Amino acid sequence: MEVPLSQLLYAPDARLRELGLLQAQAQGADLEALLAPCRALAVYMGLEQAPLLTQWQHLMEHEVLYIRSNKRWLTHLPSAIGYFSHLERLELSYNQLSSLPTALGRLRRLRGLHLSFNQFETLPDVIGSLPSLHHFSVGGNKIKALPESLMWAPRLQSLHLTQNQLQDLPYAPKAWAELEELDLRLNQFQTLPDWLLDLPKLQKVNALFNPIHVNRLSPALRARIGDGPNAWLRV
Repeated sequence: MEVPLSQLLYAPDARLRELGLLQAQAQGADLEALLAPCRALAVYMGLEQAPLLTQWQHLMEHEVLYIRSNKRWLTHLPSAIGYFSHLERLELSYNQLSSLPTALGRLRRLRGLHLSFNQFETLPDVIGSLPSLHHFSVGGNKIKALPESLMWAPRLQSLHLTQNQLQDLPYAPKAWAELEELDLRLNQFQTLPDWLLDLPKLQKVNALFNPIHVNRLSPALRARIGDGPNAWLRV
C-alpha cells in the first residue's frame, strides 16, 4: 500500500518500526522527522547515491539497515558505514560487493552481517574485528577458503557458507565454541573434520550437495548422519 509522505509525517500515532524508502523524494527535515521513530530502515539507492550515507546523520542510530540498489547493484560500501554505531544487523545481500571498508570494524554492536550473493572471492579480515557478531551469512559467492580472521569472532552462533567453492575448514574448535548452526551446502567438500564433534553447542551441520565420500568420514561423524531437518549431520 502506498501512503503519501505527508500522511506519514503528520500521523498522530505513527510508531514505525521498519521503513523502506524506494526512490523517495523526501529530504532534510522531512526525512529526519519520518525516520525518527524507526529502528529498522531499508535504503534502496542507485550506485551514484551511495556517498549520501555520509550526509544522512539521522540514520546513524538505527539498529537494522538494509542497503539495496534501485538501478544497479552496489559495488562498494562507503566507509561512512562506520558511523552507524548502533547497528545490530546489516543486510547487504544481492549486490556486487567484493570488499568491505575497514571502518566496518567500528560496529561494535553488530550481531548480524549478511553478504549473500555478492562477488566475494575472499573474506575481508575486518569481519574478525566484530566482537558481537552472532550471525554471519556469505552464501552465493566465490569463496575458496576461509581466513584465519574468522576465528576472531568467538560469539558466532550461525555461519552460512552455502554455494561457494570451499573444500575445507580452518581448525577452529575453540574459536567457534558458541556455534550452533553450520551451513556448508553446495560447496566442494569431500570430507569433514572430526573437530566439529568438539564444538559443545553445535546442533546442525548441513553439508548436502557436496561431493562427500561417506567412507572418508570418521566413524564418529558417520554415526551422526541423519535424514531429517533436525539431524546433527546431513550429507
